Amino acid sequence: MASVNNSGFERIWQVLKPWLFPLFIGSIFFAFATPIRATLYKIILYARPGDDTYAAPVKEEAFDFSFSIKDLQGNKIPFEAFRGKVLFVNLWATWCPPCRAEMPGIEALYNRVKDSNIQFVLLSVDDDSDRGKVRRYIEKNQFTFPVYMSYGNLPQQLRVPSIPTTFIVDKQGNVVRKKEGMTNFNTGAYVKLLEDLARQEENTIR
Repeated sequence: MASVNNSGFERIWQVLKPWLFPLFIGSIFFAFATPIRATLYKIILYARPGDDTYAAPVKEEAFDFSFSIKDLQGNKIPFEAFRGKVLFVNLWATWCPPCRAEMPGIEALYNRVKDSNIQFVLLSVDDDSDRGKVRRYIEKNQFTFPVYMSYGNLPQQLRVPSIPTTFIVDKQGNVVRKKEGMTNFNTGAYVKLLEDLARQEENTIR
């Protein structure tokens, strides 16, 4: 009886043996797929020649402030609290390699244009149950820009078909730029755009 069982196991082993290594490699790649792909996207994004341009102006569109977000401690914030500021709103997720790839550029831009009239809103669309994961990702990479998650449903305007997607909103609450897909935001053009928008009201008063 033992010899019959051993023979059966041997046949199963012979069938499975050729697939063990590919399955092992596949499982390793699956486990690390997001950071690997993010690294590849980062190489593509920052290794190509510098592009000191920015997304073309969009048809004037009012930004929808009628929703709430929360910080990574869970505190609710009505988006209306940001009205009157220049907004850099970036929709992203920890599982999105292109999002992760462009974040160093956003961090650099954030540090170049620190101004009380400019508000960065890195809005994670991760599941609410993954708030700890989002917080760990931000801390691990030492990003200092403000990160939030949705508090309830996002308005239709922000239910974009793909991420990353970035909106730049002026002080009057109008969307002046909308960029779909990853971008190197650490350019002189984006710095000038945000700083010009931040001075817009002051120049208008003068």
